[in-house]
Amino acid sequence: MPTDPTDLKQLRKKRHIGNDHVHIIWNEHYREYRKSTIGGDFGNVQIIISPLSTNTGSQNIELYNVEVYRDNKIPPFGPLLNGMVVTKNLLGPLVRMTAINAFRASINTTYQHPYLQRSSDINMIMSKYKKSSKNNNSYESFISKNFFTNDLPI
Repeated sequence: MPTDPTDLKQLRKKRHIGNDHVHIIWNEHYREYRKSTIGGDFGNVQIIISPLSTNTGSQNIELYNVEVYRDNKIPPFGPLLNGMVVTKNLLGPLVRMTAINAFRASINTTYQHPYLQRSSDINMIMSKYKKSSKNNNSYESFISKNFFTNDLPI
């Protein structure tokens, strides 16, 4: 957004800062990031990335600490969790996947992974159409009725 010379505080630029469900914050400061720094109506999830200093001799391995804060009403999500340390190669893809999952969790708290949804649907169908257990329709009872009778000689 361009700078407006008539707006001394640049409020039009800053109006929408913090009005997102997921905030991704890069923190290079020596102290921890305060969650209350960015205000707004949303900000249900904050993903804070801080580079770690590494001295491994000849190898240059860049590591990053990831902190994930979420509101109590939002269910857990992943793949990144609070306190994880990841390498530079994995940081971008994992943060993007975590942000997408965090957004899904924040706008729809009833979201389930398709496998979990399928499992609950199958259990519901089974409970709805399952015959009563009084008939004892198990595999073992079927085999014993049809193949093993008490009148066989031993």
